[in-house]
Amino acid sequence: MPANSSKPLPQEQLGGNSSMVRVEKVDDYMHAVMNKFIDQNQLAPMMVAKWYNYDANRQPKFNEDVIRERGLDNASAAELAKAPGNDEARAMLSAQGFELIDHTFLVATNLRFRNNKALAKEISDLAGSAVASGVAAAGGGAIGGLASLGAKKATEASVNALLKDAYSVTAVTNLYKLVWNDDIDAQLGEKILYNDNASLQDLINSGLCKLEYVGQTKARGVKKDKNKTIAELANSATARAIDKALAKLQVDYEVFRTTVPISKCADGFIYAKIGTKEGVTEGDEYEILEQFMDKNGKIGYKTVGSTKVEKNGVWFNTTGADELIANADEKEAAAMKEAQKLGYSKFKGAKKDYSGYYLRLKKKKGKIED
Repeated sequence: MPANSSKPLPQEQLGGNSSMVRVEKVDDYMHAVMNKFIDQNQLAPMMVAKWYNYDANRQPKFNEDVIRERGLDNASAAELAKAPGNDEARAMLSAQGFELIDHTFLVATNLRFRNNKALAKEISDLAGSAVASGVAAAGGGAIGGLASLGAKKATEASVNALLKDAYSVTAVTNLYKLVWNDDIDAQLGEKILYNDNASLQDLINSGLCKLEYVGQTKARGVKKDKNKTIAELANSATARAIDKALAKLQVDYEVFRTTVPISKCADGFIYAKIGTKEGVTEGDEYEILEQFMDKNGKIGYKTVGSTKVEKNGVWFNTTGADELIANADEKEAAAMKEAQKLGYSKFKGAKKDYSGYYLRLKKKKGKIED
């Protein structure tokens, strides 16, 4: 193939048997495989049953205990402080638990583990094939073999220098949302969830519990440490890849963005317990939300302002943070330790006390690094 040609090489010349080619094909049909798995295992009704604390050995078999408990878990400190002597505040917390059902998601992740030394060799093989094909197409004959060998060695050396002693995990993650609305809520409530004689099979047979596909993202976790076993490296890289995948899903799909309770306001800043694990980076813009309950008892959020992550204000709470610090150079490790001590991420521009309010990502400025 001439050097200035834009026509891609045939797949067989790019390593048709390469694992890099094969795994990409898996991603294409992962969604269909998951749909079958979801239906066969009745995951949607099982999720609803979990919310309604199903117990086959109890009468009634469904109750609201878990929902109300989760409402408390999702509350801000200010809301919890008001609840004991305030009927409206208690009602708000109860409604908040039910609101969580409409924000129930299923995440299905396909993990690919790689020893990067093997990856370096495979990349070099592809480079060699590409060079040999180009020279042969130009009539180079035996020269193509020498060019191919040179390209392979040079590429392998370069990639090895970059990735030596490292292991990586790629997380290909599909996101699904539980379908929930007032009509489904009413039908299930009347026929099953508040029926003392209803069973899990009744919930399944109703056909009202479904999961809808939202989208897919990919993220990579890399672990480099000569003192760790392969199993330890794999576990660490896996945790990091999954964290990054969840953070990327929030950036790509607004429906998956969480509302985070504001922990406190002080010295003109807002503080919240989210950080690098959740994909927070300097300059990210967040909405400030005030929660309310409408006349029908439904929870809603009203935007009352916006704020940005302060410079050097990102809490370093990445999974395996201590390991990363131990393997960083002296200057980087010192910065990581300071960020780890924060305990909160810091947001600028607190014009008043927003205790009891919430934050939600509005615009991503920084990059979630692979």
